[in-house]
Amino acid sequence: MKLIIELITDMRGNEPLYCGRVSISRLAYFIRGYSYAMRLRGGDPDIEVMNRFQQWVQVKFKISLTRGWDEIILFHSADEVEAVDYFWQLFDEFLSFEKHLCR
Repeated sequence: MKLIIELITDMRGNEPLYCGRVSISRLAYFIRGYSYAMRLRGGDPDIEVMNRFQQWVQVKFKISLTRGWDEIILFHSADEVEAVDYFWQLFDEFLSFEKHLCR
């Protein structure tokens, strides 16, 4: 099985292959399901990346209530498709932020 970051990277531009159609909600369901399966298996050392992304999104948008990253992104987008594009933009920004922290 692929590590979560690898899988998410492979999904970019191929969302219908994994989720049936381009949709932030479906993308989130898929990622959560995969994360859950990997957690059960104990096979991904970076499985917590989506929890860190969740926290990062909440801080970025100054959201104190617990809403899923997908809900927050969708709220700031016109529709499910635009939200997927915004997800990729934010996820890249998040990965750069994490990389900078590790220096």
